[in-house]
Amino acid sequence: MSRLNSRQRDAVNTFISFTHSSEARAVQYLNAAKWNVEGAVDVYFSNPPPPEKTKFDENSIAKLFQNYSGGAENIEQDGIERFFKELNVDMTDVVSFAVLWQFRAKSPNQLTKQEFVDGFKRLQCSNLNDLKSKIRGIKKDLEDENIFKEFYIYMFDFTKGNKKTLDLPVALYLWETLLTNKFPHLKNWIAFIQEHHKKAINKDTWILLLDFSKINLNEYDADGAWPSLIDEFVEYVKQKKT
Repeated sequence: MSRLNSRQRDAVNTFISFTHSSEARAVQYLNAAKWNVEGAVDVYFSNPPPPEKTKFDENSIAKLFQNYSGGAENIEQDGIERFFKELNVDMTDVVSFAVLWQFRAKSPNQLTKQEFVDGFKRLQCSNLNDLKSKIRGIKKDLEDENIFKEFYIYMFDFTKGNKKTLDLPVALYLWETLLTNKFPHLKNWIAFIQEHHKKAINKDTWILLLDFSKINLNEYDADGAWPSLIDEFVEYVKQKKT
C-alpha cells in the first residue's frame, strides 16, 4: 500500500475488515468504485469473486515463530506480549483473545508452533502485515451472536487450565471484558457473585449466563432449566428493587 494516500489506505483497511479479502483485491474493487468503500463492498457481496488462491509459505511463518519464541519450542508470555505489541493490539482488548481463539491456543501464556502456523493459515495470512489487516474484521465478527457464543465458550476452556472450574477472579475479569455492553445487569451480577457466591464457576453456569444475559428479567421463568445461581441472582435483583 506504499503508493496509496492515507485516505486510500484507510479505505483498503475498511474494505478488508468487511470482506476478509486480500489487499490486492481490495484495491481492485475500490478502484472500480472510485474509492467509495460502501459501493465497493456492495459490489463485492452482490457479485462475489472466486476464492483467492492464497500463497501461504509455512517456512516464512515458522521463521516468524522463531522470532517470538527466541528459538525455544514454544512462544512464552514475553514473546506473546511482543507479538501483540507489534500487531498494535492492546492485550486487554477483547480482540487479543479473539486472535488467540483463531489460533486455537490452549493456554493464555503459551503458543505452540503448530498453533501459530495453523492460525496464520486459517486466517489466510502470510506475514504480520496480513494479520494486522485482519484485526478489525476479527473484532467485527464477534458482533455475530453465534460466533460470539463459540468464542465465549472457548474462553472458559482457554483460561481454566487443568481445572474443571474457572477461578472466580478470572471469571469476574472475563465477564467484565466480554459482556460489557452485552449484559444489562452485569454490574449487579458482579456484585452478587462477590457478595454471595465467592466460589469457582462451573462451565454450565458460564455458558447459561450468556443465554440469560439476552432475556428480560420480567420474562424470567424460574421453573426453566437455569442454574440455581442464576435463580438466586434474579431474587437478589428483585429484592434490590423493593
